Formats: sequence, C-alpha cells, structure tokens
Amino acid sequence: MLIMETPTDVTLTGEDQNSDTPATQGPRSPLGSGVVTFLSTINVATLLSLSFGLCYFYSHAYHEAYLGRFGLDSNAIPVAVQDAIVDGFLGLNQNVLWLLVIFAVVIVAYVAAIWFGSRWLEKIASGYGITDRPGAPPAMLVEFGRSGGFRASLLAAAAALAMTVTSGAALIFVGSPADAAGSRAAAQLRGQVRSNKALCVRYSLKGKAEIVGRSIGSSAERQFILGNDDAVHVVKFDDMDKLYQTPVRCR
Repeated sequence: MLIMETPTDVTLTGEDQNSDTPATQGPRSPLGSGVVTFLSTINVATLLSLSFGLCYFYSHAYHEAYLGRFGLDSNAIPVAVQDAIVDGFLGLNQNVLWLLVIFAVVIVAYVAAIWFGSRWLEKIASGYGITDRPGAPPAMLVEFGRSGGFRASLLAAAAALAMTVTSGAALIFVGSPADAAGSRAAAQLRGQVRSNKALCVRYSLKGKAEIVGRSIGSSAERQFILGNDDAVHVVKFDDMDKLYQTPVRCR
C-alpha cells in the first residue's frame, strides 16, 4: 500500500527572512566606493590638460611682461603653443615650484592645527561635562533636501566661488612670478646692452647705418633689436644686408 505524504506549510521566521544568503542578495559594494568613483573621474587626461594650461598661462604672462618692458605688444612676436608649453614648464620649475612647496606646507600645517586643536577642545569639553546632544538639523540642510531650485542655486554659487578661488590662486602663484621673471629678463637684456663689457651683434642694413645691439626676439618676417642707443629697432629680414659673426662691445 502506498502512503501519500501531503506537503506541509513551512513558515519562515523574521530571522530566516532577513538572513543574507548569496542566492537572494548580490555582492555588497566595497568600502569607500564613492571615493574610488570620484577619483576615477580625475583621469590622466584631466591632469595633463590642467598642467598644460598652467604652463601655457605662465608662458603667456612671461611673454607679455617681457615684451611690454620694450613697448612691444605680445602679438608682435608670436610663440607656438608647443613652445609656450615647454617654456612654461621650465619657468614653473625655476620660479614657481618653491612657492607651491611653501603653499603645500602651509596647508598641511593648517589642517594639522585644526585637527589637533579640535581634539584638544574635545578633551577640555569632556572634562567639563560638555557633550554633543542630538538636535534638529539646520534649516539650510532641510531646504537643500526639499527644494531643487535651492540646490541648483547653491551649487551654482559654489561653482562660481571655486572658479574665483582657482583664478585668484593661479594669478598669485603663476601669473605674478611669470610677470616678475619677464621683467627681470628684460632688465637684464637692457643692462647688458648698456654695459661697456658685454658683447653685442653688428647688423648691417641696406642703405642705412649699422645697428649694434642684441635681439629681443623675431617673428617670421621681422627682427626686433635693442640697440646700444637704448632704442628698439624693427628690422625686416629683406632689409638686412649682413650679419657680422664677430661680436663687438656694446658701448
């Protein structure tokens, strides 16, 4: 005789229902996945673009200050983008790197002071029996989570503030040293042309008197020369008759 068994109802307890099993739940996200996701957006291309931009900005500020000391416009002697980036990189390493090191040390010291100061204040407060008590969240946070327009306006204000701070930092730590370096280079060239010991180049022009001085720079068609008469001479290559190889004293 066959005995038929009827299926019985099985009731799962709350503990069984909430049990984490691989069959019912997927893998959990690793700790700090938000930080990893944020850092992954700052890729190599972004860092290279920022670095190239800073190098070009330094070169442009240097070029403008250097030519401006001779009364020339920065467009009079154009500089290729690749040359500007290389010159800016060399200038940053020579004139700005020490400023960035000092700035980084100050930031680290500031963060350390805030951290140790907060720990010290916590110890003093706990010694007097002062503890943090949970309370209502700030009104700005409540409005931030409730209103989309408020979030958009707050984020726009934060982006504008970040752009202002970034532009100011670039002007202070990159633009000012580049301007000072360009001014020093122009003053050094002018001082050499005025010196009795320095050597200059003789330029022979067609139908004109010779020019003794040093080159400020050149474009595709013209040469800009600082003469020993303390004047800037613009010479076209077609008007140049001879360039003497043997240097002479500037004065």
